[in-house]
Amino acid sequence: MSIGPRTGGVKAEAMEPEGLSEREEHFCSLARESGYLDETAFEEAMEIRRNRLAAGEGPTKLPTILREEGFLADDRYHELRRRVLERFPKERSIGGFRIDRKVGKGGMGIVYRAIRLEDEKVVAVKVLGDHFKHDPKLVERFVREFRAISSVRHANLVEGHDAGCEDEVYYYAMEFVDGESVKERVLRDGRFEIKEAVRIAQCVARALDAIHGAGFLHRDVKSSNVLLSEEGEVKLSDLGLAMDLESDSSLTRTGTGLGSADYSSPEQLKNAAGIDGRSDIYSLGVTLFEMLAGRVPFIAGSQASLIQRKLKEDAPDVGSFRPGIPARLRDLVNAMLSRKPEERPSEPAAVLAVLDAPLSERVLRRKTTARRRLKPRKKGGAGMWIALGALGMLAALALVVFLVAR
Repeated sequence: MSIGPRTGGVKAEAMEPEGLSEREEHFCSLARESGYLDETAFEEAMEIRRNRLAAGEGPTKLPTILREEGFLADDRYHELRRRVLERFPKERSIGGFRIDRKVGKGGMGIVYRAIRLEDEKVVAVKVLGDHFKHDPKLVERFVREFRAISSVRHANLVEGHDAGCEDEVYYYAMEFVDGESVKERVLRDGRFEIKEAVRIAQCVARALDAIHGAGFLHRDVKSSNVLLSEEGEVKLSDLGLAMDLESDSSLTRTGTGLGSADYSSPEQLKNAAGIDGRSDIYSLGVTLFEMLAGRVPFIAGSQASLIQRKLKEDAPDVGSFRPGIPARLRDLVNAMLSRKPEERPSEPAAVLAVLDAPLSERVLRRKTTARRRLKPRKKGGAGMWIALGALGMLAALALVVFLVAR
């Protein structure tokens, strides 16, 4: 599929040469109601359309003509297209996917449940926001990066299918997960059981390990991007911000590489172009904190004050919001949320080494009586975290042997 725009992304209705489709009529009605289009401009655009139909040349969709000929400004054109898409979601197809219904909306665009035409498979299609449409190089870079990251396959990653542009609409298609997000569950039920929070964090860490191992960052790990299927599967989604670790991504330089401020690391908030895998570790730490505490670490009245707090203050101890958290888990979360990247676990494998070990308080209390903030050394940090995980497993084994001997 070509990256550049082309006409024909919307399935055409049968109509007479002089007639307009129902969607085109609705578009024009909205334009009139909004005061964007008068009768003189409408008739001039219709005359251009008739001439193009007769000559068999150029775009003949009236909304496109209104925009190209200067009857509608770009921002008004895109506003009206969004409103038309809301009105006719089930009659639309794009890139080999038939749109079924809207299922979500985020900072990057609207997500629809859709059907892949070639095999009737249910997928999710995200139609990107207008800010992606004004810079062709940015769009091309986005599509290339999405296709690269979609080549990463893992059981805990939402599978990417395709990305492209049709009829001036940019989109990407991905696996559809029938369930809810961690964010939705937190808002409904509050904090998670500790074992369930750990299980979900393990799955996300494994997904990040696969992404980082393939040479990419995710850059937008957050609770609304961690999906929980009805079968209990955990899927990390929304790879649209993903960046090649070796790249000086134009996406980052233009500011679109910035994830959600609640979950972004301090260094991502300061200089999104200079981050590495430890930024994803921080974002996972925020998500784990939220599952355990029922809230994110920092709460502020505005995004500006939130960013300042994250840059200047240490994150609160998760244990102060959830008494009874195993000490090693508490220390792991606190370390993941360190302001300094070098004080965090250096890679997902280091996080997994702690999460995969038994978290029994009975075992942990035999090992330590005082709270310690665990953090990796500047050199060999991952080794320290892996060693901690191994010690936890050995302690658990020793307890089992002791009980059997009794």
